[in-house]
Amino acid sequence: MEIFWPVDLPQCPALANNTYASANNTVIFKTEYGPAKVRRRTSANMGRRTWQFTLSREFKNAAGETVDQFRLFLDFMEITEGFSFWFPDPMNQAQYIKVRFVSASEDTGQELTPYYGDLWAVTTQVEVWPHAYRKRA
Repeated sequence: MEIFWPVDLPQCPALANNTYASANNTVIFKTEYGPAKVRRRTSANMGRRTWQFTLSREFKNAAGETVDQFRLFLDFMEITEGFSFWFPDPMNQAQYIKVRFVSASEDTGQELTPYYGDLWAVTTQVEVWPHAYRKRA
């Protein structure tokens, strides 16, 4: 089963406060003599991104229905816990990238903050699978 980011949630993170980092994919071994040995940790180097969204408790979608984006985001996080999903690529809106939420047990999970009125600021960290792209229909 493939999971896609819900269409009623923002399709691109806010431009401010977003970070893109590549994971350190090397292991260094000290040797008794000579220089240290370096090797790759894994063949799949997961990148890590921090994204920020503004969610509304009363969002009008394209069909004119009122949607609670905040509740939808919490439900989506719960459903996808530990699973990967397709997210619209912020750098190329013509494709999706495969991501998964960083585990909340890593101290860097999701941060949900009341913003203004019925708006919430959500900061989340995701891991991006390398070379996992899919064209948007």
